[in-house]
Amino acid sequence: MEFKKFDKEKMKEELRNDIYNLVYINYEKENGIKIFKNEGNALNLLSESDFENFYKIYLFNNNFMKTIYQFGEDDYRYSEVNSEDFDENTKKFREILIKIKENPDGKKVNRLKVLTGENKITKKEIVQFLEFLGGEKNGKK
Repeated sequence: MEFKKFDKEKMKEELRNDIYNLVYINYEKENGIKIFKNEGNALNLLSESDFENFYKIYLFNNNFMKTIYQFGEDDYRYSEVNSEDFDENTKKFREILIKIKENPDGKKVNRLKVLTGENKITKKEIVQFLEFLGGEKNGKK
């Protein structure tokens, strides 16, 4: 897996015309999982404090998946998988059931569509989240 240096402003500019899903994970915060479905400029929906400490941030749609990691203070990197990276003969689509806490009263079950297969150059298995299935268009929190 190749890591690239993450620059928030450059990434915002790169994705400014894209609609994508964002999953923010910070296990140290209460309510530390935020989900924005099918949003434009979803990175703008995270606060500055969200970027100070987190576990992972996933940005994805049918064309790409970017996973942002925090390795240390001011050390942010990301990996990227694009739909054209897959060997067509090895592509497999799956649906994964996930529970997303939508409100304090209960949990809502959603499905996540995932593409797995081999990278056509390295022949290593890669995974790309594609989209949420079910639920409302904009399920924040």
